[in-house]
Amino acid sequence: MEYPFRYINQVFGYGKVRYRGLAKNTSRLHLLAAFSNLLIGEKDIIEAQQKSLDLEPGWKPMATVHDRAVVMFERLMERLMAEERE
Repeated sequence: MEYPFRYINQVFGYGKVRYRGLAKNTSRLHLLAAFSNLLIGEKDIIEAQQKSLDLEPGWKPMATVHDRAVVMFERLMERLMAEERE
């Protein structure tokens, strides 16, 4: 039960509460509790995904439209490295 509160205190910095009104403090605490639950759940999902990826060592991720900046950076680095080799 204390694990989500550790996230709220350490990750979100909610160790000390300044008085802003009971409604604001309550709504902020509810929001932080929801975010900490998402982070805790996401960690379990990522670990499960990694276990399934480890079963297929030849698997290679495929870039999507959302990875455009990464793909452009990789292409730029490949081009610059090819120019250096010439």
